[in-house]
Amino acid sequence: NFEKKNYHCAMTDNKEHILGGVVFGYDAFVLARAVREKGCILHISDTENHLNTLALLIGIIAPDVRVLAFPAWDTIPYDRVSPNLAIESERLDTLFELSNGNIRNNTLILTSVSAILQKVPPVDFFKGQGLSFKTGDLFDIEKVQSFLIKNGYTRTEQVMQAGEYALRG
Repeated sequence: NFEKKNYHCAMTDNKEHILGGVVFGYDAFVLARAVREKGCILHISDTENHLNTLALLIGIIAPDVRVLAFPAWDTIPYDRVSPNLAIESERLDTLFELSNGNIRNNTLILTSVSAILQKVPPVDFFKGQGLSFKTGDLFDIEKVQSFLIKNGYTRTEQVMQAGEYALRG
């Protein structure tokens, strides 16, 4: 029961828990426990560093908890520098999972104040945009390549970072 610990908890009208005063480092344990009890939790961190630390700690102390991280852009609007591709990829992955209803029990959604204030595409933008394969599946390589190009991937000889693809064979 969250109300009996050394931090304060407030209940909203929607029966949501708002936790405060949790000691840094212990918050990962509290979140892991909350996810196991409630199924799916959204946590808004005060900084990107805290978000990254929580994601790392949760992965260590609660490997059964699925973490979807939604970091803030590392650039400002109209900046001449493109956003980090890893951050862009992580944001898109999380938005895709959320928009397609791929949330299940034991899921922790981590974001930050900065990230949650930034605009995102509408939910319909992500509907039906995924492409998934399983071992043994047959697929049309032309359709896959068309999908990758349509979604902004760059063909390279050797993949070095997110947003690139290579064809072999």
